[in-house]
Amino acid sequence: MEHSTEGTPPNYFDVKVASVPRNATEAWVNYNPGGASIDLIQGLYQVSVVVAGATSPIWQEQVAITPDNTVTRNVTLPGINSTLTSTLSLTIANGLAAGHNLQFYQGSTSLGTINAGTTAALGTSPNRCARILVRDASPNTIIDSFVMPNGPSGGVTRRYNTSTTCSMTFANQTYNTIAVYDDGMLIGTAGKRGNKRAKSLTVRAGDVITWKDETNTARNSNLGASYTVACPASTAQF
Repeated sequence: MEHSTEGTPPNYFDVKVASVPRNATEAWVNYNPGGASIDLIQGLYQVSVVVAGATSPIWQEQVAITPDNTVTRNVTLPGINSTLTSTLSLTIANGLAAGHNLQFYQGSTSLGTINAGTTAALGTSPNRCARILVRDASPNTIIDSFVMPNGPSGGVTRRYNTSTTCSMTFANQTYNTIAVYDDGMLIGTAGKRGNKRAKSLTVRAGDVITWKDETNTARNSNLGASYTVACPASTAQF
């Protein structure tokens, strides 16, 4: 089952899934486009979307899950005026080759420059949910455009490098759902039933992986509270 909201800022909405007959929370994720795919057993579920930190849903629906089937919902939600949002620290890890200094802009406003081989917070923090443009000073071209996340509260880290990617396995036999976050952004989930107990996701060396359970509570795995990826990656077990 997958939920998507086109253009939605990461971490602005939470998606919650609860079993209707069992009255139990099955999954809770801090929404990030592309990551909110949840494995469920056959049954009837209440799916709701809330603004992060709120309790009243802005969208909800009962969804029936049948065996060997995929259910997708495309949800249209109200837009966000980022000029009214608070700012959030944005740390850049610029692992590009010498000379590839990165310049960051929110609209026409310069947020600062992070030189090649440097990791630092931008001098000017962008607004949450704002569109950010990234220019490589050499060869003076736009190389990235992204929507600023709404969190985590401690700030956001974004990496630019050529580090190795690899597959990392998340094996879960304890929690209804483990949500996997890469530098604070949801990349996938792992259930605890049948052949869905283990999920392999693509990660990049140097990324920091954390995880939360179906109550949106941070959890430890055998790797601890977090794991900095070194390829080949270790398996996280819950």
